[in-house]
Amino acid sequence: MPSVARRILIVDDHDRIRVRVRAMLAEIWPQAIFAEASTASTGSRLAIAEVWDLVIVDLRLADGSGLSVVRNLAAGRPTIPVIVLSALPRDPYEAAALEAGALAFIPKQDAAEQLAATARALVENT
Repeated sequence: MPSVARRILIVDDHDRIRVRVRAMLAEIWPQAIFAEASTASTGSRLAIAEVWDLVIVDLRLADGSGLSVVRNLAAGRPTIPVIVLSALPRDPYEAAALEAGALAFIPKQDAAEQLAATARALVENT
């Protein structure tokens, strides 16, 4: 049975983070199609313009908050799973991310341990 090509959007203002996230997820889904954005405005536009299997968003972006990307996606395409991946502390940002529509909040320092398992669970169970 051929694997499904997953569509994944990564919104983070740091190139190295986007590259690392992409590499981690490509190990799970080698056929994945990735798109990347470094700003909230581009991330919001891409998030709504296409259908994604998963969107990963940082909270701190050069032109605004990643929460706006999460809210826009939750309003325009509420069935798409969103993971917030942030260097900001869980308290109070995790609650804000979940309230905005994210399904998970992962601190960047825990990404290596948690991102792959969380992404797989969200994509394969939604």
